[in-house]
Amino acid sequence: MLLYCSHLVVRDSEPPIALLSAVAEWLSRKSGTTLSAADLVDGFSFKGRDGCAIDCAMCDVPGEICFAIQFRHPDRDYPAREWIADIGGRLDGKVWRCSVSLATFETSRYIPPVEQTTRPQVVRNIIERCQIDSATIGSAARPLTISDAEAFEYQVKDPERSFPLVVISCDRAGKFLVDPHRLASLLTGIAEVVFIPRDVDTFRLEHLLTPSFSAYGGAATIIWHRDRPGSSRILSSKLIPERLLEMQSVNLELESELLAKICHRSNAGNARTAVTLDSVRRMAAQARLRFALSKGEPDKDLLALYEDADKQQRAQIESQKRDVDGLLDELARSEEKRERLEQHVDALNQAIAAGRLAERATEKKVSGIPAAQVLELLCEKLSLEKCLHVIGLAFPDRLVILESARRSAEESADFNNPQKALELMWKLCDGYWSAIVSGSDQDARAVFGNSYAANESETARNNKRARELRTFEYRGKPVEMMKHLKIGVKDSTAETWRLHFHWDAEEKKIVIGHCGKHLDHG
Repeated sequence: MLLYCSHLVVRDSEPPIALLSAVAEWLSRKSGTTLSAADLVDGFSFKGRDGCAIDCAMCDVPGEICFAIQFRHPDRDYPAREWIADIGGRLDGKVWRCSVSLATFETSRYIPPVEQTTRPQVVRNIIERCQIDSATIGSAARPLTISDAEAFEYQVKDPERSFPLVVISCDRAGKFLVDPHRLASLLTGIAEVVFIPRDVDTFRLEHLLTPSFSAYGGAATIIWHRDRPGSSRILSSKLIPERLLEMQSVNLELESELLAKICHRSNAGNARTAVTLDSVRRMAAQARLRFALSKGEPDKDLLALYEDADKQQRAQIESQKRDVDGLLDELARSEEKRERLEQHVDALNQAIAAGRLAERATEKKVSGIPAAQVLELLCEKLSLEKCLHVIGLAFPDRLVILESARRSAEESADFNNPQKALELMWKLCDGYWSAIVSGSDQDARAVFGNSYAANESETARNNKRARELRTFEYRGKPVEMMKHLKIGVKDSTAETWRLHFHWDAEEKKIVIGHCGKHLDHG
């Protein structure tokens, strides 16, 4: 099972002394013997008493200079599992394109799976002892600010991008649940990491990039690259703060978990271009054969036999490549479906833990107990702020939540019926959105009954201050939001709630400008 595969670009001599020295130092520690770069030559082989083994291969012909080193050793706790590390390099102009992969091979199914994906120590050795070229993916976390948004969006949508991007945000206290610098170190050669500094307006950034490509409140977003040429969809996975804290509570290291999640999707593509022991040996054998054939008049029958065998072998390889491409396409489609379902499950779990998902929940029973009662027990600490977070996760493509809405929700922290508010918000993004998109405003209104008002009273509409309170900046312009949802009529933040929104017909999105107290009429 392939656990890890990365690609580094290293500046080195020919042969690559610094690169081989870094590998030799790591092999010396792992194998218990002393090795140097000079030992790692073509055909070098070593077997240790503990069952470990080292094999090396090199190919040095014009246009194809490469090397590969494989290290194998049995698992300390489960002898039926063998660990296999492959380090390979290919000279490309003045740089070496180096690949490092880590895999396991099991001879029994009665052993537990590997608990954690780790970066092989040899990668750190190479980074510390060699000159890493700027063409290497990642290596250092970089900040993402408002001024970087346009360039970042271009990078996200670049059809040539072949690696994931990870966006890390800090929580309200300015702390990162996921350490962006440690994560960037682990993902060197695999993915790029960006982090949003504390002083950045995450609402504005989210508006510029869309929620799928941004993060806030301590969340982490993985933006995947296109799985196949010509694909227009760019998938993303969002790990919300609650999920990250839950992972921490069971002693999982978040950076390692993100590494595992990203490797799961990236390994197959990275492995296809990795330099391995078998590939180098095959190239070396072909080079020797070509050299032998060039020395004198070859046997015509033998040459014809070789050419026929080579033709068949190449056809078989091409067929296998097509099969692999087909399987990768199928895997990409399955992963895409899984990502969508996973995000939907996350949103549902958040909603269930936060309050009533929708009006149907009140009609159903869970183990003989009304679902509404179960949800109320689960939602003792629900707030309007959490309600906004839930629907933002559940309907990222249908909804824009302005910063003013988040602020007003914070200011109404004492509202005593957030469950009902969440139910109305869910209807807004579900039934109302579907009805308004189909062009039926009458059906849209019917979704809410008396909890919806298409406009404000004449008193409010004719009062300058009242109109200003109901005007919010959206896309750099002031927008009046008279449509609103309502609970209660008392002059009390604990008992009365209003949600003012705007329908953006062009983007087909609901824009929430206010989620809190009843706004004054004048």
